[in-house]
Amino acid sequence: MMLMWDNLEKPWKRCFEIAWEAYCHGSFPIGAVVVNTKGDIISEGRSMQYENSPSSKYICGSNLAHAEVNALIQLNPSEHPEINDYTLYSTMEPCPLCFGAFIMSWIRNLKFAARDRYAGATDLNDKSEYIRSKACKILGPYEDLEKIQIAIQTDFVLGRQIERAKERAEKLIKAWQVDSPEGVRLGLELFETGELKRWKEEKRSIKFIYDELMTRLHF
Repeated sequence: MMLMWDNLEKPWKRCFEIAWEAYCHGSFPIGAVVVNTKGDIISEGRSMQYENSPSSKYICGSNLAHAEVNALIQLNPSEHPEINDYTLYSTMEPCPLCFGAFIMSWIRNLKFAARDRYAGATDLNDKSEYIRSKACKILGPYEDLEKIQIAIQTDFVLGRQIERAKERAEKLIKAWQVDSPEGVRLGLELFETGELKRWKEEKRSIKFIYDELMTRLHF
């Protein structure tokens, strides 16, 4: 059964909405939100490495401007007595920077849509005695969401194949292909046809894009 947009949990919808915003602004298409114990989204962030913003809320134009970091820096633990029970959602498995930020945020639940065999760092949960002591609950990947995320990511990194980034793009795609060959294949098709860039210019919604890609994956 296909997991279409209307059946997604609200946190996942928002994650993909802001991931698409990141893509449209020229940054890695990754989005993250923090959800409280009532299921309310209380903060959000997206990748902003390759852009500048007048907002002082987020890190931007820096290699540290990652989605999860931008979501987490919005929270003051002293204002959230139940923060241990909050959940961080991300469209991509957190890298070492973002996983470290998650651990230090006092949030103890993490859900990520897609694995990142190249840069993902959730395996540190079992390798560090300090991190193990935090008793974090980590869930992911989510198969259909992973395919969508990897497809969009693949198109993005191929579109940034300037000379110095070409080798890295090849390494990323090769790693993602191990866990999500369908996602990478769809991403390659999107890059070759230029559809995502056209949808960006047409200001298509992420709902349209998500449902279109999900349908292609299943049929």
